Amino acid sequence: PQILWQPGAQFALARRLVGAERPDVVFVTAPPFSQFLLAPLTRLARGTAVVLDYRDEWSTLRQTYEMVAGGLPRVVGEVLEERLLRFAHAVTTATEAFRENLLARFSSLRPERVFAIPNGYDREDIPASLPVPTGDRLLVTYAGTIFRLTSPAGLIGAVRRLHAQSPELARLLRLRFL
Repeated sequence: PQILWQPGAQFALARRLVGAERPDVVFVTAPPFSQFLLAPLTRLARGTAVVLDYRDEWSTLRQTYEMVAGGLPRVVGEVLEERLLRFAHAVTTATEAFRENLLARFSSLRPERVFAIPNGYDREDIPASLPVPTGDRLLVTYAGTIFRLTSPAGLIGAVRRLHAQSPELARLLRLRFL
């Protein structure tokens, strides 16, 4: 569904691939998975590798999210995913489970070229001591796209119950949606 940006992105990448400063690696991260359609363009420049980076599972998106569930996207998506993976010199996934699922679904993938890079944080990036919260507020942030599968309805329902059962405590809570 997120395909309208493709012609401009393909043109920009093609210019770089055949230009004077060719990239050594093109790193393509998804979703949206329409970005993976850039992978075949790397063939324009010998010696340029492509890494496909899965932040979510494409198969889960095709099976679950309302904008693409069922029908043509589901049928074409599996074939398209397999073909695009053939262009990848390496594949990264957000979890080990994503990695294992890809390897199980696509026998042409070589395990030594598929790497799990945990979603979230790197422990080395977290300082040994963090500032102490002030204690007068609790800020809860939801960052991401909201679909039925990722609906904040449960969180909002819990906040309503908190307001009903403990209004003093509820006044300390702030919700932020990005």
